[in-house]
Amino acid sequence: MKHLATLCIAVCISITLHSQEYLGGETYTFFPGTQEPNAAWNTVAFDDSNWQLGYKCLGYGNTNDSTQLSGPLPSVYIRIPFEIAEAKAVEKMNLLCDYDDGFIAYINGVEVLRVNMGIANTPSSYTMLATRSHEKIFTRQHCSPLLGYYIDSTILKTCLLSGENILAIEVHNDSLTGTDLGFECTLRDISQKTYNPYSWEFFAIKQISVDSSKLPIVKVFTDEFGIDNCDKKVTAHMQIIHNAQGLYNYYTDVPSAYDGPIGIEPRGQSSLGWAKKNYSVETRDADGNDTSVVLLGMPAENDWVFHGPLADRSLIRNALAYHLSNSIGQYAPRTQFCELFLNDEYLGVYVCIEKIKRDKHRVDIEKLPATATVNVTGGYILKYDKDTYGNIGIVYPADDEITQIQTDYITGFMLQFQRSLHDSVLLTERGYKKYIDIPSYLDFTIINELAKNPDAFLNSTYMYKNSDDFDSKIHYGPVWDFDLAFGNSNFQNAMSTNGWQFSQSTNGKLQHKKIFKDTAMVRQFNERWEYLRNNELRTEKLISDIDSMVAYLGPAIERNKQAWMLENHYILNLWGFNVSLTYEEDIATMKQWLTERTAWMDENISKIYYPYNYKPTDIATFEKLENSAFVYPNPCSEFICVNYTLELPTHVIIRIQNILGETIYNETNNHANAGTYSQVFPLQSVPNGTYIVSILANNTVIKQVTCIKK
Repeated sequence: MKHLATLCIAVCISITLHSQEYLGGETYTFFPGTQEPNAAWNTVAFDDSNWQLGYKCLGYGNTNDSTQLSGPLPSVYIRIPFEIAEAKAVEKMNLLCDYDDGFIAYINGVEVLRVNMGIANTPSSYTMLATRSHEKIFTRQHCSPLLGYYIDSTILKTCLLSGENILAIEVHNDSLTGTDLGFECTLRDISQKTYNPYSWEFFAIKQISVDSSKLPIVKVFTDEFGIDNCDKKVTAHMQIIHNAQGLYNYYTDVPSAYDGPIGIEPRGQSSLGWAKKNYSVETRDADGNDTSVVLLGMPAENDWVFHGPLADRSLIRNALAYHLSNSIGQYAPRTQFCELFLNDEYLGVYVCIEKIKRDKHRVDIEKLPATATVNVTGGYILKYDKDTYGNIGIVYPADDEITQIQTDYITGFMLQFQRSLHDSVLLTERGYKKYIDIPSYLDFTIINELAKNPDAFLNSTYMYKNSDDFDSKIHYGPVWDFDLAFGNSNFQNAMSTNGWQFSQSTNGKLQHKKIFKDTAMVRQFNERWEYLRNNELRTEKLISDIDSMVAYLGPAIERNKQAWMLENHYILNLWGFNVSLTYEEDIATMKQWLTERTAWMDENISKIYYPYNYKPTDIATFEKLENSAFVYPNPCSEFICVNYTLELPTHVIIRIQNILGETIYNETNNHANAGTYSQVFPLQSVPNGTYIVSILANNTVIKQVTCIKK
């Protein structure tokens, strides 16, 4: 389930400077492009008294045009006056704008922006057409669009004046007979603003010209509506220029690695509302069907993720974590750094990542056909994440493919695993070792604890189970989502190099505190860590891996910094990304953090201890209760009955929940005496569906039964 983050904001033509709201007002003068304007039209000295007066949004053919133009027109020219007390105090501005189809912006006659209008600082004419179509955004629902462009001090110091200034904009159509043309904007001084990725003031990017790169160049081209849907992929075209390793890739080169159709949509949850988007990409054939291709040296598949690091100033945290997992023998998605362009506009450094899915080169489990009704033991891919609301979610098979029988099987299997963690059975043949793959559990925990990943064990946590014909146990991983890791966040105390992330109060889903009651498991954890610390996870090797990735990125780091204007700004948001101010500081901080983190783990891993407590009398009571308990009828319709027998006085709870974890009944039988009991639960008002009946004794789940109400 995706969470739509739609930005609804009314932008008029205005200027905002420091704390003075709309200093430039909402009025302006304009000149319809029926002939060339005066050559000095974009300067302060030009007399525009013969120009028409406009108010708010300008254009024709759009639903929100406050000032109507008489179309069709090839262009329109706009002048917006504003004053600045001291020009030297303004270090950064942004022009947030909505336009149809292209424009050139000037401050006091100096070109500061050019969008869909060819090469910068080349002459234009009133009949010049935009190089591509672009529909206005605010007249339709859009998925958190990129709204505008930064103008930094290197440009402002060449044009900005103390006193009176002019923002001049020429807007161009994509056709001489175009059915619509429009523009609206606000120019804001953000010199003193704290960067906030959730604020529309920072839904902007600085235009960067890129001639070549040693990273692969990825170009995506959409129609005039862009990538405007968060729930459905839009059709686009992708080109990838990836020449031999170490050679330059030139933007004008013929695509060498891919040149074909794709489906693309924004992805993520918290990050969905940020300016630098992450994208899901599906490679397609000419008929629009998904088709597998080898991409950037990674095995052929059709589903890919283009991750745009924003909260991660280093750009490498996810790639580093996946590399470490692969290096110790546990599959994690392969990655390739690249530089991404959308409709010829530079979007910075991205990481092309394999999407987690069932595939012989990814999560290598058996395909589970929808027709399977007998052998339904696998494969499955499961996860805990924000969109599973604390419950286990099924990633594979997909919602529209999985059957009820398959859902019931894997749900029941996971419930049996939870029961295996009770002290009475933990160390027996019925205990947790019957259900989990210990090597993957240990390595999954080590990578996430090494990085102190605050999302691990809570969100972005994947598991999988193959068919019993091959492997009957739950495997942990692939690891995923390390933006906040390696000391990059205060969320869940993740910035500290001390403490176990699995011991956080919200991080109990993988049951480390219960599993580590088994001292043999703690010993294995310790031995595995010591082995890896002498090999792939040596401190000097970790530092070398970081240095290698930074060196590989090379000049692309500086281009990304310039584009997103994050240097010397704390990234303020809900998780406290106020770790470092510059790229170099972030890399140095990460190295120091890792050095201290590994030292703490070296010192404390053997000290893990959780007491193992149970009473022998509890075992007999629980076994009698488990063996005697039964639920009928099943399937049911009007009621359901739960019968059970107690050997000793016991605190019993009968809990009935739907598959979303919502409680329908929670009946308590306080300190019931020895004997046989029967409890009836009416279901007439309960919707049809699948329900879980849990029987708890002394707050421990003893038996769970899946029931179907028809």
